Amino acid sequence: MVYSNSGTIPNRGYYKVYLGKGGPLLGELDEEFVYERRLGDRFLLGTTVWRIEEVRQDRVIVSKPTGQGTNLPFWKGETVSRSFTFGKRLGGFLREAESHLVSAESFHTWLKAKLQVEDKHVAQTLYILLNEQTRSTGKLPTDRCLVQEEFLGEMNDWHICLHSPFGTKLHTLLALLISEQIQARLEDRSLPYR
Repeated sequence: MVYSNSGTIPNRGYYKVYLGKGGPLLGELDEEFVYERRLGDRFLLGTTVWRIEEVRQDRVIVSKPTGQGTNLPFWKGETVSRSFTFGKRLGGFLREAESHLVSAESFHTWLKAKLQVEDKHVAQTLYILLNEQTRSTGKLPTDRCLVQEEFLGEMNDWHICLHSPFGTKLHTLLALLISEQIQARLEDRSLPYR
């Protein structure tokens, strides 16, 4: 079929999500997101929190949970994720930009010299965005500094966000390593949290 029909659409790797066995179809999740989840994990689909009860070859069976805690699902776009090299350059730019956030005028002058940005509106928008990030977390994430942010979610549960300029490949690996460490500590209550 593949050789004779060049219009064949490949399987994109989505799992259908059903409420209970034989229940209604709720939506779809990316296979990588499903792979990284465990039974009992909670995630947000639409505006509702669901709990994973079972993962089959082509579907995820969920229930309405009680309690708190969610994971936001992700979907892959058509573009290639940010490379490590580009992430390093972006981090270097943010590190340099941080020292020029003294005033909007100073920032625009620097941005004009650095990247030939003539438009004051563009410079002002970037200045505001970087200042808000700095005000929120105390620092910008750079090629030399990752920023950890902790905040209380809408359901009164704690979230930890690691801000970094590096790309998805590094972030995915880091998320899996951190998840494994947390899981190991939860399973072995004798290990202290650090």
